[in-house]
Amino acid sequence: AVVSTQSTGKSFCHWLLLSLLSLSFILFLQLSETHILKTLANPPPFISTYPLAVMLIFLVFAIFLPSADSQAADGKYTALEFGATVNDYIKFDFDMSPFRDSLTVCTWMKRVDTSSSDPVVFHYLTTSQTHEILIASDGRYNRVVGWGVLDSSQSVFTTPVGQWFHYCLSWTSSTRAIKLYLNGKLAKTGQASTRSLYTSGALWFNRLGNSDNQIFVFGGQLFQFNIYPKVLSSESIKKIADQGVCNFESSHTRTLRWEDITAKRRSGSVKEVDMQQMCGEDYKKQ
Repeated sequence: AVVSTQSTGKSFCHWLLLSLLSLSFILFLQLSETHILKTLANPPPFISTYPLAVMLIFLVFAIFLPSADSQAADGKYTALEFGATVNDYIKFDFDMSPFRDSLTVCTWMKRVDTSSSDPVVFHYLTTSQTHEILIASDGRYNRVVGWGVLDSSQSVFTTPVGQWFHYCLSWTSSTRAIKLYLNGKLAKTGQASTRSLYTSGALWFNRLGNSDNQIFVFGGQLFQFNIYPKVLSSESIKKIADQGVCNFESSHTRTLRWEDITAKRRSGSVKEVDMQQMCGEDYKKQ
């Protein structure tokens, strides 16, 4: 599989550019110093202090050129389109301890490929529980702490293929409540186990963990996948959904952030989709 090293490449190019600019400036000053010393009996004092000037120029470029962190922040405005094979995915480990006793998963998604019968968008796999969190784009899976009480909810997933829709799944161990929201509206509720979330495992996007079964491939577009370390209120979820896919709501702390996901290594066909093309030129000015 082809692995993307986009975030690493951006950081490397950033510092390479800074180095080249600094070397060029040093060369320029050396040439200037030689010329001035030949033509002036008393060269200006600043000629002998060019290392300080180089440091100042380097600092200016380091501040104003986009860094790896700022590029990661730009990932907030980038959707991802996953290919339709088991080789097209994102996988990484993440500390899930902030979600031990409560969480809310929210995302925008668009179904594109419809050939998979169980299109898995997100799978959190642990050694203690195979399907600790499992989400499918058609409602087949809406699982937290391995509890499938909201599975087989295809009947409430009515958004047509090719259109964006908003999805949220919340859970808390204190009341055992699992709630499924679609486009800001409460669609289903249920009761889960009383145990806490297992916190050591791997996060997978666009496939069911290590399974090579094609039926579990999502093959669609994903945007603003965030996990919050608490149960968001119905009002907060409605606000996020009502603002639409072209507006980014960030009033709540996101522990797993979309811009961090877009910076992870990608395997196979995982393409970036610039949401500015769909939402207009003012989108990134928000």
